[in-house]
Amino acid sequence: MTTTEKVYADGYGRWHVIVKDSAYGLQHAIYAIASELQERSAHGTDPVDVLHYVNDNIVSIPDAEPGYIHFAEYSILGN
Repeated sequence: MTTTEKVYADGYGRWHVIVKDSAYGLQHAIYAIASELQERSAHGTDPVDVLHYVNDNIVSIPDAEPGYIHFAEYSILGN
């Protein structure tokens, strides 16, 4: 079973990922979102820069089912 259960973009251009709650959940979430952003980035975009961006801006959203964690690319006020 994979640790990344679902990756999706909302209607506001923000990427989300739901991962199994584990010691490496945050790391899996960062890589999953960075991968989506990298695929859509301009040719020549440094993948390390994308990883740093996601690492600096990722937030958790407390609405996942038990055993999972919901992460988003960045916070929107009120979330």
